[in-house]
Amino acid sequence: MIKPRVVAVIPAFNEALAITAVVQGALKYCSEVVVVDDHSADDTCRAAILSGATCIRHETNLGQGAATRTGIAEALKLGADIVVTLDGDGQHNPDEIPKLLAALDGDGTGAVIGSRFLKGAGKIPAYRKFGIRMINAAFNFGSRQVVSDSLLCLRAFTKETLRGLKIEDDGFGFCPEMLTKLRHNKVKMKEIPVSCIYYADYKQNSTLSPVHLGLIVGWKILVWRLRVEVLHWS
Repeated sequence: MIKPRVVAVIPAFNEALAITAVVQGALKYCSEVVVVDDHSADDTCRAAILSGATCIRHETNLGQGAATRTGIAEALKLGADIVVTLDGDGQHNPDEIPKLLAALDGDGTGAVIGSRFLKGAGKIPAYRKFGIRMINAAFNFGSRQVVSDSLLCLRAFTKETLRGLKIEDDGFGFCPEMLTKLRHNKVKMKEIPVSCIYYADYKQNSTLSPVHLGLIVGWKILVWRLRVEVLHWS
């Protein structure tokens, strides 16, 4: 049996301090790692290359969705059979990549979604839990195919799934956008429990407050559900 070619895609913005460990961790399980530097002000791209990744740098800051779109396109050009996405800030554990790959076990599953809410997953700080659950409720409302974590970007996809998926949202709204379109396309999805590391001194690159960001993502869920599931603009 031919081993599938797995490529990791890591969008990154000002992650020079964290990117080396993420890239080196992902390379233990992936054939190649593609880092998309979304116009960082630090040495993110240089650090990624020195760590063994291919790095594509955006000439302007476009957002995490745009960086993920760029990375997925490059991964498919490189001949990926499976694409794994994870963040560049060290919050996702690359050692959980094998769990994602194992869930793509040839039974027709097209996407595996990491979840912080399933039994066996890591603990979520209480101040984050309420907002995430509210966003999940908005994403799942009225749908037969529900997910427990619509926001975590630790995911794995087959090449066939990604070829039928068009990411349009440049910002963090891409995260629920992808799931909405997968659901609309009747792609078989699985969720597996994963951890997420929350550093006490972690400083977000976004200038938005968690409340503001949550409102934006909530609004994006409504927009994408209306476009895809009601108006069928997919």
